[in-house]
Amino acid sequence: MPDIKAWLTAAAQYLPPGGVVKPPTLSNMEAMNALEMMDPQMDWGMHFAPHGKFDPSAPLSPAQVCWVMDEMGARELAWLRGGTLAQTVFTALHSHNTLEIMPGVPPNDKTYLAAWAACAALRAFVLAYAKSVQLEAAAMSEASGAARDGEDFWADPYGVPLETAEDVPEVVAYVDSAARWLAQREEWAPAVARLRFRIAWIAALQLQPHAAVSIPKTETERVDWAFDDVAAFLRQNMPLSAVSYPSHEEMWTGFRDAMGQLAAAPALAHSSLADIEIHLAAMPETLPIVRAQYRALLNTLDRDALVDEWLSTATSQPRGVLKRLDHEIHTPNDRRSFALWRDVVAGNFILGLTVRLQNPPRRRRGFQHLSRTWCDQASSAARLAARYPAFKPIVAAVRARALDADLSAALAALSLRLLAKHERRAHWWWIARVAGARLALNEVGGDWARAWAAVASGMLILYTLVPTGDPSSSEFALRHKIALGTGLHPAPPLFSAWEAAKEALDEAYKGNTKKGRDAALAWLRTAHRLMDSLGVRSLQSDLAGTIAVLESGRELKWAEDGTAEVAERIPRLK
Repeated sequence: MPDIKAWLTAAAQYLPPGGVVKPPTLSNMEAMNALEMMDPQMDWGMHFAPHGKFDPSAPLSPAQVCWVMDEMGARELAWLRGGTLAQTVFTALHSHNTLEIMPGVPPNDKTYLAAWAACAALRAFVLAYAKSVQLEAAAMSEASGAARDGEDFWADPYGVPLETAEDVPEVVAYVDSAARWLAQREEWAPAVARLRFRIAWIAALQLQPHAAVSIPKTETERVDWAFDDVAAFLRQNMPLSAVSYPSHEEMWTGFRDAMGQLAAAPALAHSSLADIEIHLAAMPETLPIVRAQYRALLNTLDRDALVDEWLSTATSQPRGVLKRLDHEIHTPNDRRSFALWRDVVAGNFILGLTVRLQNPPRRRRGFQHLSRTWCDQASSAARLAARYPAFKPIVAAVRARALDADLSAALAALSLRLLAKHERRAHWWWIARVAGARLALNEVGGDWARAWAAVASGMLILYTLVPTGDPSSSEFALRHKIALGTGLHPAPPLFSAWEAAKEALDEAYKGNTKKGRDAALAWLRTAHRLMDSLGVRSLQSDLAGTIAVLESGRELKWAEDGTAEVAERIPRLK
């Protein structure tokens, strides 16, 4: 075969972007058929750097260095939000060429000091950036459900090692020394603030205390050639979905919010169970790295102490409930049953805390699983209670946990928009049934169920006045297959019970709009007051719109998908 490299090189010099070099005797069809697609050595794919050639020795100004730092942070946040490393972190070319970030002028040049300062700032930032990514990847990979590879983030490094040779103290010391040296020059103050923020972020990732760092608003100058699409050069053969990068302002907001949430985590190790549950329930949707660190912290808590605190509160007994139960049991078989029950309950309890840290679809399925396992443990406790009366209060407490999990799963189906229109009335009946069963137990923590019982009662009446259809028996069974498969469920979703409730609703309110309006309005006003006492402002606003429509006397219509209902947990009238 003749060597055509010289001919190809000469011809390529005159080739416009997007052009193809081929001998005149080779047709385009023959050229395409000769290529083995997806083979990186044969599949052609020209790569252009339209913003200039990457130069790690370029003498960047302080404004340019700050822009590079901010853009690297934006790419990192895009990865933490679910992008691939290939499309986010690895596009920062300085991170692949740390050792080459050196001044390109001799020491006797008058611009050497400025060039050295720029290189020192970038080297320090790149080192801290790499360590941050390493810590984030390790934490999320070990999160045990709080952050899932392929759902919440992508861990595949495409053959690029994420580990750095330096440990965290060495990295922090190096970055701190660079920041102190740069702080002697006023023009580098914005870059110094970014270096100190990166040190604080590394501390936050380890749940360690850190100083608050403010980033001054400063003008930055783009350096587009410092970033490039590197996916084609990595060891990967999968098609990559589109990814968007946050703005620099959005990046700073995202990191500040995450740091605030991480800073609040260590206090949970010394908090009461009630405070822990309130904190987790009130957490907004956050980055997977935050959820991963919370999960790691919760795994260090004393499970038996948490269970004892829960049982003590739920049964209104002094602390030490488990020890007293242990002393009550005498036979070897019962002692083995109790030991197994105690271990499973402790595991369920921690799972009940950590399930709130999962992504919304996983969270809903986790609550469904928890309800089933809590029902199983309630049955085991009931068998022990038949021989040991001290177990009787425990049975109600465990059943309350099962119903709490059912209620959380049912509410999650609303916010995830998993319900067809004709299923909504039946679903609100299920919410009312679960909340009512929870209230009937008269257990501690029933305020949340009381509020949702009021909401569900009002919504049932509204869906009777403005019907959207009802599910068939097979659809109903499919919707509730997990609860129907749970033995001894405190409030099983029986289709016959739903049919009876539906007939009663139709008989009471169909054809009597005024009666239905008044009844629904009374229930929703009650729910609004209960939500206020619980401090749930977002749900209050959902209710307020429907209450206003009912009070106005306007014709009742549901807000359709694409407007209000998409964003609200409680569908509203318009």
